[in-house]
Amino acid sequence: MTKKAIILLSGGLDSATTAAIALAAGYQLIALSFRYGQRHERELAAAKKIANFLEIKEHHLIEVNLSLWGGSALTDQSIAIPQECLDQAEPPLILRKLKHPPNKSIPNSLILGNP
Repeated sequence: MTKKAIILLSGGLDSATTAAIALAAGYQLIALSFRYGQRHERELAAAKKIANFLEIKEHHLIEVNLSLWGGSALTDQSIAIPQECLDQAEPPLILRKLKHPPNKSIPNSLILGNP
């Protein structure tokens, strides 16, 4: 019987690497990605490409609107994304302006709270 594992596939390097390691260990993956109110589709497009590349057959998109909390240019339409962030500014400025703390902790909580 094939072992199954759920992976949170964000589209970033960490989740892609974790997925590849799990596949190499013989797991059949169920990938979950979250649309959390972000103002772009880059993360989701990257997650889809990774799932296709790794031949993950089951990939689900879950809607969780974190924009209700505001406070981040990543999810709040009333906060302009600074041009410096768009121009590949040094990481501290990008993190300060675009960071949205719940964008990882809430999906993790949803998964951990549902056995």
